[in-house]
Amino acid sequence: MDAQRSTRPLTRRHFMLLFGTGLGGLVASACQTAPTAPTTAGGPSTKAPAPSSTQAPQAAPAATAASPTTAQPAAPTRGGELRIALAQANQTMDPHYLESLVDRIASDAVYESLLDYDETGKIIPGLAESWEVGGDGKTITMRLRQGVKFHDGTAFDAAAVKWNFDRILNPDEKTLRRSDLDALTSAAVVDSTTVKLTLLRADVTVLANLTSVPGVYMVSPSAVQQMGKEKFAQNPVGTGPFKFAEWQRGTKMSFTRNDSYWKPDQPYVDRVTFSTIPDSTVMTLNLTSGNVDIIPTIAPKDVSTLKSNKDVRIVEGTGGVWFIWLNMRRPPFDKLANRQAFMHAIDYAAIYNVAYFGMGKRGSGSPFPPESFAFDPSLPPLERDLTKAKQKLAEAGNPNGFSFRVAFAAIYESPQVMQMVQASLAEVGIRMELMQTEASRLNEILLKDRDGAEAWQSGILASRLEPAGYVDFNLVTDSRANFSGWSNAQFDGFLREAVQTFDRDKRQKIYQDAAKLVTQDVPGVYYMFPPRLQATRANVQNYRLDALGKVGFRECWLQKT
Repeated sequence: MDAQRSTRPLTRRHFMLLFGTGLGGLVASACQTAPTAPTTAGGPSTKAPAPSSTQAPQAAPAATAASPTTAQPAAPTRGGELRIALAQANQTMDPHYLESLVDRIASDAVYESLLDYDETGKIIPGLAESWEVGGDGKTITMRLRQGVKFHDGTAFDAAAVKWNFDRILNPDEKTLRRSDLDALTSAAVVDSTTVKLTLLRADVTVLANLTSVPGVYMVSPSAVQQMGKEKFAQNPVGTGPFKFAEWQRGTKMSFTRNDSYWKPDQPYVDRVTFSTIPDSTVMTLNLTSGNVDIIPTIAPKDVSTLKSNKDVRIVEGTGGVWFIWLNMRRPPFDKLANRQAFMHAIDYAAIYNVAYFGMGKRGSGSPFPPESFAFDPSLPPLERDLTKAKQKLAEAGNPNGFSFRVAFAAIYESPQVMQMVQASLAEVGIRMELMQTEASRLNEILLKDRDGAEAWQSGILASRLEPAGYVDFNLVTDSRANFSGWSNAQFDGFLREAVQTFDRDKRQKIYQDAAKLVTQDVPGVYYMFPPRLQATRANVQNYRLDALGKVGFRECWLQKT
């Protein structure tokens, strides 16, 4: 994390990670009630029914993932339609401009990336069969898979890859993937199957960001040039297992099997259809009634009901980290003792058991979630200690407590959690005023009026393979998203060293040392690793919840009953 990286402007990518908006929008919507959409002819009801290869060894970040829901039988059944419910309507199918989770989910049907990752989070070959990082870490040579074609017949080769990178990096194009590759300066054709990437600096995050998350997908240059940007965004052409078929705006999108796909015998299903169902209750009812096969997000409160249904399977993991940032620029949190008192007074066990129904994991004070290889399992879960809280209040010179305001968006379980935190703090005399607002208003408070509250509650979804992506934009000194105002030169140095270290084991130790500084200084309280919950019909086979919560439909098959 050099000076150039740490002071870069706050981009849309950062808000995709925060506040339940952008990439988190699907989860946010699935946990709230929204207006009911009209019924789709021939599709799921949106009204509630009446009750009744070779790779560089150093380039392999890993994360913890949920195991497969079911073991895959030896002979998958071919055919059928896989129906997936999404909480929001898709906006674009141009992957270089996508910013919502639902768009990324649908894009995974038609597009592929140069690299990918397995269920543990380890980087694996994708459209690139192998890669080599130069000795100074400033070049990456990628050897491409041969014989692959885009759906329109255009050859996938080095020239096509260079065209994609040129488009992404061109400031006039204003692509949303440009910030994901800010260390990349250029791509050059070595020969028809080899591309050389040149970096501004050694930066391991580039490899992680060339995977399908955040979505640096390869698009057909011919298709973009022939159709133009706007038309292409509605008629996607990639190399993936499914070809675009139809799009009923706001309602559904369908893809059919790519019979020329380079992976033998895949995909197994003939068709994948994504339907828009904004209401989480209606979405769940469509699953239990058999109108849809997969719902990417369910609320903790619905798990017990779904588990009792023999026709439904639950896929469970964790999915990021929730925290309360503390404004260190002004009282009361300019004093470490007050921040420590706040941390000790919260009833973490109650939040875990009541708001999250005992699912997910209690926070440990670390900004890195369990999905990340930077997660330090030696850090114990946060515990309430009212004696220590009172001692710290006395040490800070306010034995009777203090008052402050906390801003938060009305998404996920946030309102309930904030009420529980408020009650916990009151027991030691800390008076917390709740400022519930819309996510867009919270963004304004954080960006334009940082003194509008003394604390902010938010979260980061698990959507980055490289741990730096969780902290580089909100904890590094001078970052525009450093809302707490925390400045720690040692932490900044750790992050700078980490992204320039390609040895995973060494990098892991650096990140864990950096996390300890966060737990000591308490710029915020990382109180919960929330559950990531998905559900499928029981006949959906080989469905996996991967390291970053991607909807793992590409290799699914449907068991005939």
